[in-house]
Amino acid sequence: MSAIVSDYNSWQDKLMPMSLSDLDPKSTAIISVDMINGFCRHGRLSSINYDKIGIKVARLFRIAKLLDFKHLLLVQDRHDENSTEFMTFGVHCLVDSDEAQTIDEIKNLPFYSEMKVFYKNSLSIGYNDEFIKFLKDNPSIDTFIVVGVCTDLCIYNMISYLALSANEKNIKRHIIVPHELVGTYDAPLHDASFCQNFFLHHASVAFGAEICSKIIE
Repeated sequence: MSAIVSDYNSWQDKLMPMSLSDLDPKSTAIISVDMINGFCRHGRLSSINYDKIGIKVARLFRIAKLLDFKHLLLVQDRHDENSTEFMTFGVHCLVDSDEAQTIDEIKNLPFYSEMKVFYKNSLSIGYNDEFIKFLKDNPSIDTFIVVGVCTDLCIYNMISYLALSANEKNIKRHIIVPHELVGTYDAPLHDASFCQNFFLHHASVAFGAEICSKIIE
């Protein structure tokens, strides 16, 4: 097992940064996943591992706005009291609760009201009709930067949906995931560092996602 961990750590060390200015602002969407209080601040599914990610994601959005990126998206958990997902993960991020609110780092951005928000009732946004319609209505978007939490659940499912739905229709999509802008939690039998690298590496192999170390200007 130690050899496997070493291999993944070596893979992570070889990741390179990507420049935002090298991408087309008109055909690129930046998607923030579950940067809400229920994961980043408090609640049964929150983790201290997400504390610094919020600041970095907000900074990415600021830079993107300055570079005139048009598609800044927020994908967020929001459930009613009858959500069947509670059978697996327990009650979290109830509609109208503080847990379901966007974190302040993003909410305080001067252009926050211009950002498009999609609410999901499962791990995958791929079953959200509004998100599916957004992709259909914006076929010129061919590049997606995915950031947020958590890597092996909602992030992985986001990557999977973007890649597989494109493959099914023979659509070319470039999916970019910055290692420092996604994260997962620590728990028994769930080491955050290992799960982070395993699922990101698998996303690169199975879904063709480009994993970079970070995003620079």
